[in-house]
Amino acid sequence: AKKARGAMARFVVQNRLSDAGQIADFDVGGYKYQPSQSTPEAPVFMRDYPI
Repeated sequence: AKKARGAMARFVVQNRLSDAGQIADFDVGGYKYQPSQSTPEAPVFMRDYPI
């Protein structure tokens, strides 16, 4: 989880995200946005296998 948080922070900064909805484009390290498990307040990202 620690590496994923760092990767997400890096993604936000490098892509200069200005809208929270843009975070759904995050797909680093095998993590993918899971709309069926997410809420507007808590987006969920999962990966199929440990890296």
